[in-house]
Amino acid sequence: MATRGKVDLSNEAKRAALPLRTSYYSQSLGSNRYILLRRQARGDIWAARWPGVNSKPIGAVADIAYEDACAIVHQMAKGAVETAAEDVTFGDVLDEYELWAAKTKSPSSINTIVGHIRRCEPLRDKKISSTPAKALNSWALSLLTETSGKATANKAIGTLKAAVARSDIDGPVQKLRKFKEDEAEQAVVMNAAQVRTLLNTAKDMDYEIWRLLRLLWLTGARPSEITDATHAALKGGRLTLSGKTGTRHITLRPAVAEAVRDTIKGTAGHLVEIEGRSTSIAQFRYRWDKVVAACGDAVPAGVTLYALRHSFITQSLYASVPVFPLAAHCGTSVEMISRTYGHVLAELQAESFAALDEVLCND
Repeated sequence: MATRGKVDLSNEAKRAALPLRTSYYSQSLGSNRYILLRRQARGDIWAARWPGVNSKPIGAVADIAYEDACAIVHQMAKGAVETAAEDVTFGDVLDEYELWAAKTKSPSSINTIVGHIRRCEPLRDKKISSTPAKALNSWALSLLTETSGKATANKAIGTLKAAVARSDIDGPVQKLRKFKEDEAEQAVVMNAAQVRTLLNTAKDMDYEIWRLLRLLWLTGARPSEITDATHAALKGGRLTLSGKTGTRHITLRPAVAEAVRDTIKGTAGHLVEIEGRSTSIAQFRYRWDKVVAACGDAVPAGVTLYALRHSFITQSLYASVPVFPLAAHCGTSVEMISRTYGHVLAELQAESFAALDEVLCND
């Protein structure tokens, strides 16, 4: 819902002084009609609201004067110039999707969605119902760059399709396919000694990222699941995490639960914070690079934050933790573990059969 702030949207200078944000600024025009303004880095937009309609985009502030925008609000409220379905653009539904995400998603998810929406920029002015499949495919191919692969491109495509799906407007975009991703490469993992080096280095350099790394190692969780979690998620020996596979409850062994409680001492409300405030994984990227650089050859090449999760799963398999409960604990599937950690499973299988061979051959 639009924010009902007492702002003067008629004054260009005052509009320019308003902070950027995903929610709308609102000004009453009387008769329960409101002109809305969204301030965003890629350009401000006007929108309208009236009873029964939460918000409806009008157009860019750079293209429509305030007085004209107000007139359009009144006309739209009367039903005189409501945008026909065939005239709705990708920009219209993306803006609505971003507003919906701001009300329903976590801060880290919102940042991710906004990043995907930026990659949809070339399509913003195109009409959903009439944009040909060829143009959509060309845009999709443009997402593949030297620094952005199929997985990242697929996420942007998914966000575009999700935004359109919420509008119930038909068009060729429904048939736009994601790229078939390559077979998963062997995950970069660390042994216990390498993890210990990483944690010790982080603790000496940056206590806030040390807290994140230690929690990842203790739980096997995804990085964003840890940054999103609050103190309320930890109750006794149970930790509740929410992420890409939904919400799950994991049971921590007493020693691990105590280690988690010890790790989060000093935080105000979230398990991980920066300067006492909630944060996202994106804000740790630079800090992570510095810690890895300080470790030098003591950690494997190509190691990422996700390597702590990979290492947790790998060490669990070596410790003979059954795959099914391990998958449930980590919020993934047995099939995914088999694909990603097949080399570990094959090695363990070979060791098991080697022991059997010894029994059979010496009989």
